[in-house]
Amino acid sequence: MLALVEVVKALPDALGSPPDPTAIAAALPNLAEKVSKLLRLVPQRSVPLAVVGVIDIALGELGHTRGQLLHLQLRLPSHSRAQLRAAQLGDTGLLAVVGCAEANVAREAANVGKALAALSQRMALLNVLLGLGAAPGCRTSPALRGARWKRP
Repeated sequence: MLALVEVVKALPDALGSPPDPTAIAAALPNLAEKVSKLLRLVPQRSVPLAVVGVIDIALGELGHTRGQLLHLQLRLPSHSRAQLRAAQLGDTGLLAVVGCAEANVAREAANVGKALAALSQRMALLNVLLGLGAAPGCRTSPALRGARWKRP
């Protein structure tokens, strides 16, 4: 509101004799910034911004999960080599260590799975936000909807 007041105060000088638009030109960028911030609160703008935010979070989590799974995948061949060598040597202690390492990898993989399960909550939120942003009268594909097209 204060930015709008500053623009209104500058109007008499801008329209007076002689016209001086410098005061109004100086006040307009501040007003534009404030209006831009307010427009983020309007549902037509805030819902798409929220959707983009949720998608960004989901992509970040998926990238992190991919990295964890690649790391686990890279650890498995060394376990196999160690297990084969322990069997060749008949070393039961080394076999026990390799078994423990494989169990750790399995536990870490289970934890990655739990993290992915939490991602399903974000996908549910994304579905809700996408439902809010749908315009009235939008049709979905019959394959997705499982019904025939009906003419309005």
